Amino acid sequence: LTAPGGVLSGSLAPYAIYALKDGHVACAAIEPHFAERFSRAIGNDPSSFFASRTASEITALAQDQDLPLKCFS
Repeated sequence: LTAPGGVLSGSLAPYAIYALKDGHVACAAIEPHFAERFSRAIGNDPSSFFASRTASEITALAQDQDLPLKCFS
């Protein structure tokens, strides 16, 4: 599962790490209900979405949308 291209390898948009304006965010929205919410909230380009936001904005989004996102520096 963690080998290159595997479900837990970071190759899927809802299960990856992205750069923020002021750090990074780890996304673990692999379960179907989280993946659907993730897609609806983030859109088709997660890298751009996250790169234009701060950790505090993403933390608020995670709480509001019940998404498994964890920000770190």
